[in-house]
Parts: sequence; C-alpha cells; structure tokens
Amino acid sequence: MTAGTLIFELAPGVLLKIFAASDHMLAIGMPALRIIALTFIPAAFGIVSSGVFQATGHGMFSLWQSLLRQLVMLLPCAWLFSFTGNLDLVWLAFPISEMVSCMFSAFCLKWIFKHQIQPMEIQVNA
Repeated sequence: MTAGTLIFELAPGVLLKIFAASDHMLAIGMPALRIIALTFIPAAFGIVSSGVFQATGHGMFSLWQSLLRQLVMLLPCAWLFSFTGNLDLVWLAFPISEMVSCMFSAFCLKWIFKHQIQPMEIQVNA
C-alpha cells in the first residue's frame, strides 16, 4: 500500500496516460488520484481489521465496517460535497470515509481485545 501511495502521489499523470487520458481528464484525474491515494494505508488497516473480525467470530463487525465506509459515509459525503461544485471536495469523501471506518475498526479491535483476547491471557497465566 505504501508503494501504491507513492506511485499515485508522485506519478498520477503517468498512470492516467496509460489510458490515453486527454488534457481535461488529466486535470480532473491527477488531483483525484492524489487524494484517493491518501486512503491506501488506512485501507490496509481496514482490510486487516476485517480479517481479524472474521477470524475471531465477529463477522458482523466486518460487515458494519464495510457498510460504514461505503454506504454510510462515502456516498452521502460525496453527494453533499457535490453541491459545492468543487470536484476536489467530492474526492475528499474517500479519505473521510476511510478515517471514520478506521476509527470504528480501532474501537471494535479494542473491544475484541478486552472481551475476548485478554481473558484468554488471564486464563493461561492463572
């Protein structure tokens, strides 16, 4: 994810030119790729968290995390930002939704640690 972030931040024009992007598409796409690239590393945390939720028998946390990121935050934020007429603000919906999803995931991971993992440690040490 770090490599992807660096590539998208440093060479968005090169990536877009692979698809024969016009000057107008470059003007729209370069800021979009740079903004969306900010979500790659937090997305890695979300992917790992989702796997932990499922592995510990908390698949609903994984579902809620996905719904929160995609439906509850991303779409409404993008829709609201679209009223500004500033396309770059619409792209900010991605990092905003990813950050909220990461906070939710961190809360759930803390809950799992406190209620499921920590009690196992106490039993082993007893």
